[in-house]
Amino acid sequence: MFLFFTGLVISLFTIHHTIAWIVFAASIAYGLVYVAITVMPAIYHNSPYHSPISALCWYISRKLAKLSLCGAHHIVRFLRKYTSRTCADTISSLATWISEHNEHVLMSIASAREHAAQRQDWEIDARALSWTLDKSDEEGPSQLEHVVAGIPKFLRSKAVKEPIKVVEHAMRGSSVRQSLYRDITVLLIKSLEPGLLPNYRDLSGSELNRRIWICLEALYFLPHAIENILRHVSENFTDPKVRRGFASVFRSGIAFYMAQGIIESKKLNQRPEYQRVVIAARCMATVIASRLSIRNFDPGPCSTIPFDFLGIQDSGCTWWGDDNFRLRILNHFLSETVLEFIHVDTDILFSTLRLVIYEPKDD
Repeated sequence: MFLFFTGLVISLFTIHHTIAWIVFAASIAYGLVYVAITVMPAIYHNSPYHSPISALCWYISRKLAKLSLCGAHHIVRFLRKYTSRTCADTISSLATWISEHNEHVLMSIASAREHAAQRQDWEIDARALSWTLDKSDEEGPSQLEHVVAGIPKFLRSKAVKEPIKVVEHAMRGSSVRQSLYRDITVLLIKSLEPGLLPNYRDLSGSELNRRIWICLEALYFLPHAIENILRHVSENFTDPKVRRGFASVFRSGIAFYMAQGIIESKKLNQRPEYQRVVIAARCMATVIASRLSIRNFDPGPCSTIPFDFLGIQDSGCTWWGDDNFRLRILNHFLSETVLEFIHVDTDILFSTLRLVIYEPKDD
């Protein structure tokens, strides 16, 4: 191509100088772009652009760098042999620097790309996730639901630097889903109680159960999601729409047993970064147990949940549905959760207390 454009320019100069200069300028511009794309992978290892001869450029640059480091190594050996001990520290640090860079020089272009990707700043992940949230629609199992399904694994990933900061920054940077927990909660309510909210899409039983599980797991792991839900409901529990909307969530057996699984997980309890997840699970389990213990309410298959929460084996207690039962749930929460985590987060704890103490009349 370069030979072709060279011949073209020479030929045009014999025909028309103005056109020849235009073609010559365009050829120079395109040539500079091509050279830049060829050289960029050797300078910026995370460059997404390359040309067919980028590998050759990489090989030549690595060979030159290796020769330079080899020469520097011989100079260091000479200095160690013929200089005084006062310069020993400087020479040692220089030798260490040479050995470290020698390892990078020996890398292949693929290994260098992988190494650069691992050292990438976490903000690039946040921008990518923010873009993904903006491009995902509200319904359908192929977009938002897939994003929601990946949130818990993403937050538990050891390969991602600062995963919680990535998610928080992505939500702030998203123009569509700055409150991602609300979108997930809407999907959850639509799955728990079909037909309650508009724009609901009919799904099979297995698809509904899968969506419920995905949404609940994401809410437990999403930073401040459960905290925001409990605060919103506790501050607006006199609003019938709020009580009606969250009644299915606070009487969900799946939500309770998922919370119990988080509470009993040794891996989550032993890692400080998951402390808020454990607190959210304990608060949600308390609210669900208290709601299912309300007098004159028949929870059906979820009738054993309050007993499971208190660790009671006999579910045939005569004080089932009594105020004393809810009082025991409150005491259990105070002794097992509040006293342990009062120094960590008082907001979610007080929201939970208000919901346990308040007894709804018509939800």
